[in-house]
Amino acid sequence: MGRLLAFATSVTWANTGTNSDTFSIQPADDYPCKLRKVVLGNQTEIAEAQEETQRFRLARLAATFTVGSGGAAVTGYAVREGDGTTGTPTVRVNDTTIATTSGEDASLEDWGWNVRATPLVMEWSSDDAPTVKQGSGLVLQAPGTPTDDITLSITIIVEI
Repeated sequence: MGRLLAFATSVTWANTGTNSDTFSIQPADDYPCKLRKVVLGNQTEIAEAQEETQRFRLARLAATFTVGSGGAAVTGYAVREGDGTTGTPTVRVNDTTIATTSGEDASLEDWGWNVRATPLVMEWSSDDAPTVKQGSGLVLQAPGTPTDDITLSITIIVEI
């Protein structure tokens, strides 16, 4: 097993009326990545009377990959003390303009999440984990937007 890096943050995921990138991962030079775990936690829409489902799409965008905009980069930390962060990928969250590619846009998974069924945990073994290499990007896109603004906790575990 490689080194595991954690990226964690809380964001206001807003009803922008357009598609958005919940997160994107762009590997550092010569450090391919595996996505090992994603946890999305809804902090504010728990007591809503109306059920709301949000669609998510996990995609690998081949070179040339361009990150979205409107969000922010998140700092990664080693999960195991002493592992260091050499080769840390660039991880962005909450981009309101989606990432693009001039290459293949490979849809790896597509699912719906009832935002009141929190948290949403997606986890992959090292053998089954979605991978991404230099020049490409791995993106969790939200086609469409939530009905109301949501305060969303996001945790991503990446293996390098």
